[in-house]
Amino acid sequence: MYDSFEEQPLGWGTSTEFEVLVSIENFPFAKWVVTSEKEMSKEQEAGAEQSGEVDEPIDAEPGVTGICPLCYAQFAETYSVCPNCGVPLRPPQKGALEQNSAKVLCNLSHPQFLADLRMALQRVEIPFNNAKFPQGPDTLRGDVVVLDSDFDRATQVLAQALQYWEFDRRISFGPSHDPREPYWPQQAKKNGWYPEDLAMLLWTGGNLNILDGVGMALREHEIAYRVESPEPGSAKLFVHPDNEEQAREILRDVLEGASLE
Repeated sequence: MYDSFEEQPLGWGTSTEFEVLVSIENFPFAKWVVTSEKEMSKEQEAGAEQSGEVDEPIDAEPGVTGICPLCYAQFAETYSVCPNCGVPLRPPQKGALEQNSAKVLCNLSHPQFLADLRMALQRVEIPFNNAKFPQGPDTLRGDVVVLDSDFDRATQVLAQALQYWEFDRRISFGPSHDPREPYWPQQAKKNGWYPEDLAMLLWTGGNLNILDGVGMALREHEIAYRVESPEPGSAKLFVHPDNEEQAREILRDVLEGASLE
């Protein structure tokens, strides 16, 4: 073991494997998490392959001649390289952006870890979104995006950074939210509702990522919900009939977004 990931030579970790251990009690749920991730990845790959032969223009502002593949900023013809990320701009056509497209490398909401990861990527000259402003407002966000051609190499850098942080006991990312947990805002308490009053079935399915996305969107709008998942692999989400119209609009937005991502 090296004392710091900074001391590890470039290319170290190519043959290194990582394993994730869970308790026997949580094993069925953990398998469900992995299965849902694989399903989502396959859907995203299938969506990318169905782009078609016609190179359609995307919805860009008038006068735009180039779009950054990492931060998606739009520029006029005076620019050929993105001043935010330092990568060549692509023509405002869908096919051009899909070639060597961007991939999310990391989405952890921890400013110090993200700062370390960005600096590590800069040291090995891997471009990422807003690389020219590593200490700017984007540092507070959890998304670090790289080009598909750089993804394998960037993953090695990420693994080395994670290995270093793993043994720093001062670092805590906090517990993850369990998508199966119910949500009971103050409004539901004021209305005097009981869990059995949430009887309108809003969504049912087997993908944990979609369940998590729907729950997150409902919580943002302070809409109470409960989840039934007697066994890992499937779930049902219920809301109160009074919230049906708004909840269905939110569900539609989440599902449309999941199919486009």
